[in-house]
Amino acid sequence: MIKRGEIYYIEPSKTLQTTGSEQRPNRPWVIVSNDENNEKSPTVEIVYLTTQPKNDIHTHVIVNSSARQSTALCEQITTVAIERIADYMGQCTEEEMEKIENAMMKSLGIKPNNIIEDEQQKKKFEKIKYELEGQKEIYQDVLKLIIKMFTEEVENGNEDNK
Repeated sequence: MIKRGEIYYIEPSKTLQTTGSEQRPNRPWVIVSNDENNEKSPTVEIVYLTTQPKNDIHTHVIVNSSARQSTALCEQITTVAIERIADYMGQCTEEEMEKIENAMMKSLGIKPNNIIEDEQQKKKFEKIKYELEGQKEIYQDVLKLIIKMFTEEVENGNEDNK
């Protein structure tokens, strides 16, 4: 199975052509899609590696885990079909993957604080949901008691009318 952080060569597409600053295939790249998607999907998300000198910008990450020291171009996240996966070249270290993840978030404008806030909101929601479930049980018990009392009154009233 293809795993997040692995480095492969990609075969060129027979139908797609690159233009401008797009990267040409037949070069190494890093799998950045999550392992669940990698297992179930016919495509994977990748960032290309280059050994060419690049400007030092916040979306470039140095990777030493391939055959040669390379730069991960995290501003160029691409989806490719798994049929285009060629030779296995290596595995990024945890530190390299963390830097790649941060560079992709910067490229996409995702702020880590948004993720934390979402996680905090999720925890807050779960707490409220738990509290409401407890209140629901109390209301159900009270309703059962009221129905029982009403039923007993009706039954006693029917007996008094006989």
